[in-house]
Amino acid sequence: MKFTLFLLATALYAQKFEVAAIKPSPDFAALQAAGQRPHCVNLIDQARVEMTCLTLSRLVIVAYRIEPYQLTSPDWMATTPFDVLAKLPEGATKEQVPAMLQAMLAERFNLAVRKETKEESVYALTVGKDGPKLKEASTGDLTSEHPFPDGTGGRIMLYISPQGPDGWQTYSMLNGTMMFDASRITLAQLTAVLAKQVDLPVIDHTGLNGAYAVSFPVPHGPNGGGRAGRGGAPAPSNDAALPTGADIFKSVEKLGLRLEKTKAPIEHIVVEHADKLPTGN
Repeated sequence: MKFTLFLLATALYAQKFEVAAIKPSPDFAALQAAGQRPHCVNLIDQARVEMTCLTLSRLVIVAYRIEPYQLTSPDWMATTPFDVLAKLPEGATKEQVPAMLQAMLAERFNLAVRKETKEESVYALTVGKDGPKLKEASTGDLTSEHPFPDGTGGRIMLYISPQGPDGWQTYSMLNGTMMFDASRITLAQLTAVLAKQVDLPVIDHTGLNGAYAVSFPVPHGPNGGGRAGRGGAPAPSNDAALPTGADIFKSVEKLGLRLEKTKAPIEHIVVEHADKLPTGN
């Protein structure tokens, strides 16, 4: 086991940020008592990484590109949020950032992990009997000032994802029903959204490789209805976490897809050790 962990740590140091600073985030309770909201950022570009309000659990999730249900870690890792500001070395790409985050966590938190595969209950996302009813997403850069350039259509915004070339992902209320909208999303990305609604892993068995524009009712907001919401930043809004009467299975069927319960091997990241505070910047 120690040998395995040593190999993992050695591989991580192959890619490192040029400069990286990590420190505890401002006290959320104190900010709220003063009538202020936490300023949370999630920015990764070709030059830098700026992520704030992320707990150590969430940082591990980002670094290893897993979903929250794939992380086994001590409860305390989901309590204290941190701010990360890092500079990428010249010539590095955004795709290399997760490996650099892994190296940073191993170095600054003495993080040691192992991988473990478990057979467990999941939902398989499949194509319905009448075929998919998905709208192809527009091509090119979907960046815009507003998530709904033609108007909200009566929606009351609850949560808006960070802006990027793929446009926006939003949660909103429309006539008493919570809606999820995405300008461009792949089926693999959609499974992460659905997993928060059914509180089980969702795996993509559709065989569809395109990107789509979707809009459908959901029972829960971006933090999900249970364990899927652990380990991250504070809820974007109290309303965004409240359940509604939407039936996610019917929503998926209207997209020409199905959610079928089955068993599948799911890889987990198990935290063997982590310090509660990082070493100095």
